[in-house]
Amino acid sequence: MKEKGIAFFDLDGTITSKDTFIDFIIFCRGRIFFYLGLIALSPFILLKLIGIYPNHRLKELFFRFYLAHHYSAQELEKLGQSYSMQKLPYIIYSQALEKINWHKENNHEVIILTASSPLWLSEWCKQNGLKLIGTKFEIKNEKYTGKILGRNCYGIQKEEIVTDILKQNSGVMTFGYGDTKADLLFLNKLNYRYYKPYWIKRFLSTHKPKKEEHGVLSLK
Repeated sequence: MKEKGIAFFDLDGTITSKDTFIDFIIFCRGRIFFYLGLIALSPFILLKLIGIYPNHRLKELFFRFYLAHHYSAQELEKLGQSYSMQKLPYIIYSQALEKINWHKENNHEVIILTASSPLWLSEWCKQNGLKLIGTKFEIKNEKYTGKILGRNCYGIQKEEIVTDILKQNSGVMTFGYGDTKADLLFLNKLNYRYYKPYWIKRFLSTHKPKKEEHGVLSLK
């Protein structure tokens, strides 16, 4: 019998070649509206880049400006399901999916640990038999408010989640995959850790992602 294990994967930039929050916004609102919105939001983006405006606040601002003000909760959830099944599969690194399947074949539970939201990721994760832990947004009166429900699943929050899971699974072999320095907080708690796995380096050697895809405007 194969030894049980747990594999933790960051999603944006580790499994996908784009930031899925930005990609979901463009999917819903279109590229022209997205760029016009960047002009309107540019003061806040600049403050975030120089470290004055918190990343999670900018994330909430983007969610309100691009999504919450334009759709009901039900409409957004339908758009999230559509994105998850129609667009998301095409920005996933094939080698990352192969690695996920390898873990599943070897009796390892695969947990997607992401700052992005189940709103636009859950359907794909369900289809692939993956547990998803991500950032959730508040709903009031059948509308998303734009506020993060609880905490942004990033950095220290990921580390705390992994610590709790490890306490409940003492002695289990663990693996982790991530692409940012913030991911090192949870990666360093695992038996086998892969920072910027080979498929990311291979992709970046032949592609130059747009800033809104993964980089300066990544809203983790």
